[in-house]
Amino acid sequence: MLRKENVEGYYYPLIDTVKLVCALFVVLIHCVEVEIGHPIATFIVKCFSTQAVPFFMITSAFFAANKIDRKTNLKKIIGLCFNNWLFKYSVWSILWLPFYIVLYHLKYPDVSFTYRFLMIVRRIFFAGQGVYWYLLVLAEAVFVVWFFVHFHKEKMLYFLGMIGLILGVLYDADVTTMGMDVMHKCIYALFSWSNNVFMKGIPYVALGYFLRKSKEQLHFESWKLAIMYSVASIGTVLLYILGKEQWLCLYPIQAGCLFLMACQPIRGKISKSLCLTCRNMSSAIYFLHTVFIYGIIDPVFGVDSPIIMKFSISVLLSIVVLFVVKRMKIHPVKWLLCVK
Repeated sequence: MLRKENVEGYYYPLIDTVKLVCALFVVLIHCVEVEIGHPIATFIVKCFSTQAVPFFMITSAFFAANKIDRKTNLKKIIGLCFNNWLFKYSVWSILWLPFYIVLYHLKYPDVSFTYRFLMIVRRIFFAGQGVYWYLLVLAEAVFVVWFFVHFHKEKMLYFLGMIGLILGVLYDADVTTMGMDVMHKCIYALFSWSNNVFMKGIPYVALGYFLRKSKEQLHFESWKLAIMYSVASIGTVLLYILGKEQWLCLYPIQAGCLFLMACQPIRGKISKSLCLTCRNMSSAIYFLHTVFIYGIIDPVFGVDSPIIMKFSISVLLSIVVLFVVKRMKIHPVKWLLCVK
C-alpha cells in the first residue's frame, strides 16, 4: 500500500518499478536501428515503447509540481530547471560533442563547415541531443508551465497542451492538408522532429502538474484504468496490423493510464531499497545504453546485429557501470546518471 515517506508527500513504490520497464522499452527503440528482419522487436517498439518517454515526462512533472506554483519566483524556477536538468544536459552534450562532429562530417561531407556547425547547434539547443533531449525538453516545459501557473492561466496552459499534443500527432502522421505542410517544414527546420517542447514537453508536463494538484479530487479505480490501457493497446495493435503506422497515436492514453495505475495503492509492501534499486537501474540504463550501442556494439558487430544481443549487452553494461559507480562512490558520475 502507499506509505507516507515524509510530511510533504507519499511514497509510490510501483512508479519506480514501472520506470525500469519503460527504460527497457527505450533501449529497445535504439536497438531496432534496422526494422527489416526484426518483426517482433519492431512490433513492440511501434505498439508499446512509445509510451515510455511520455510516462517519464508525466512522472517528473508530478513530483516537481509542488515547486511550480504561483509563489515561485523567476529566480527559483530558473534554478530548478538548471540544477535538475539543464546542467546535466549540458554536460552530456559536451561529452557527446566529438561523436556528433565526426557523425555530421561523415554524413554531410560536401557541405560547408558553417552548415555543419549550424546543424550541431540546432541539435544541441533546439532538437535535443540523443536520449538526453528529454532533459532539455523537460526543463523548457517546466518553465512554460510555471509561467502560466504564475500568472493564473492554468486553463490556457491545458488548452496549449492539448493543441501541442494534437499537432504532434498530425506531424508524426505527416498530414499536409490545410497548410499543415508549411508548419511541418517550420517544425523540422527548428526542431527536426516532434520530440520538442511544444509537442511532447508541454502536453505531458502539464498533465503531470494537473494530476499532482488534483490528486485529492481525482479518484481512479485500478480495474477501470486497466481496461482503458488495454483498449488503447489493442487499438494500437490493430492499427499496426492494418498497416496504419502513421496513426499509432494512442500512446498518450497508454502513458497516462500506466502512470495512474502506478500511483494506485497496492496490497502488501514493496521494499524501499528494492524500489530505489529499480529507480537507479532505470536511470543508468536510460542514460548509458546508447553509449554502448553506438560506441561499442554497432562498430564491432554492425548496425543490423541481433536485437537480443544488442539489448542484453547494452543493459548489462549499464548495470555494471551503475554497480561500479555506486560501489566506488564516484559522486560526479552518480549525479550525471541521476542515481542516488
